[in-house]
Amino acid sequence: MKTFMSTIFTNCNFNNFDADKYFKNYHYYEVFDETKHYIDTEFETDYGRGLHNYKFHQYVISDKNSSDKKTFVVAKEQISDEECMELIPYYNCVRCSTSMYKRISMCACYYGCLSAGKEYAQQYIIDEARERKKLGISNEEGLDCGMYIKGFFLLLFVACITCEYYGLIKW
Repeated sequence: MKTFMSTIFTNCNFNNFDADKYFKNYHYYEVFDETKHYIDTEFETDYGRGLHNYKFHQYVISDKNSSDKKTFVVAKEQISDEECMELIPYYNCVRCSTSMYKRISMCACYYGCLSAGKEYAQQYIIDEARERKKLGISNEEGLDCGMYIKGFFLLLFVACITCEYYGLIKW
């Protein structure tokens, strides 16, 4: 069997599985073909979204209702450190646009943030950041930074009320 950069194992219900929807955020995917030679190094090509660098990654999807498995190959874009840093001001992922409390409790790599590094960046975030950069819309224009401070003080207030209720502090 071919060795890939990474293999992702997941499961879903094959009764309503749609590969086009499942892999919509990748520039390219195909059903794995054991007879085909997959390049195991970074390569440059155009999958209809301009010339980019990619590496093949494997997806093994198991059916939740049986022992059936389907294997796919996706082309995961490889961006440079420089481009990753350039795109950070233009993306607006759910982690970085939420309250400060949630930002503290959530890992950037889980959400595929560019701020977690190029290795973790999700394709849809890369694509969205490129589009926002092309349009000149930076992240700061869409966020109300005051919401982080308000959220912090609300959390602090709730914590104080809770501590007072349980007798941990007295006013």
